[in-house]
Amino acid sequence: MKVDPARAATWRLLSLVIVFQDDALWVGPLAARLRPMLESLRRQWRIELVLVDDGSQDATAHRLRERFVGLPAQVHHLRHSRRLGIGAAQRTGMSIASGDVVCLMDGALTWSPEQMLRLIGILTTSGCDVVTGSPEHPLLGARAGQLAGHVGRLLSPARIYSHHCCFRAYRGEWARRSLEVDDGELGLPQHLVELARAGATILECPLEPPPRRHGRTLQRLARNLRLLGTLARAAWPPALEAFVGTRSPRLLNRWVLVERHSVRGGY
Repeated sequence: MKVDPARAATWRLLSLVIVFQDDALWVGPLAARLRPMLESLRRQWRIELVLVDDGSQDATAHRLRERFVGLPAQVHHLRHSRRLGIGAAQRTGMSIASGDVVCLMDGALTWSPEQMLRLIGILTTSGCDVVTGSPEHPLLGARAGQLAGHVGRLLSPARIYSHHCCFRAYRGEWARRSLEVDDGELGLPQHLVELARAGATILECPLEPPPRRHGRTLQRLARNLRLLGTLARAAWPPALEAFVGTRSPRLLNRWVLVERHSVRGGY
């Protein structure tokens, strides 16, 4: 379905929400990478940057104010007094993002910022409501994590392979929709699931996954198990309750602890 040209012509403001947590080392490289991208976008858009510092304990806040100056965009600085989680940081940023298109990414250069241009292009030409990066997409070939992606796609109302990727583009009205989601990493997939239940059309853009970082394997395993458990409980609650009983929440909470303590810094 093509977008009505009259509607596309009204898309004038683009918001880029970037969430940080102890990412001081990445602030300078990220600002340098964003500059040419923003220069390209400003030919068609007015741009605002919404920078959300999720209670960083390092010099992230200082470096954000030092490095994000002179960019072709209006810049908003937001900071949590303590770490609340990426789900909470996403909500904080999107609550003030006023763009017709709202993009979301993390501040640790997990994904190449330039790839956001692909997501924006899909969003503005396809007629969908949300585009998310998809490192588990089958078009990328066989790789670890795709089994969880296939199972998640079967269980999820969003019918997508990747739910956790913090690299997305939304139509503004869907980005700002108030939803009850988890404050932590589970908030990212929950947000897509709840939008799909509300009627949003969600597409995926295959993205090559980033290089592995030390200590992340256990975190990814825990994250995928938590997601599949959540999707399964939502899809078939009576059958699952009979199968796992009241121990399921306790088991999932153990995985939460494993995930939180397996690695620090970044999303």
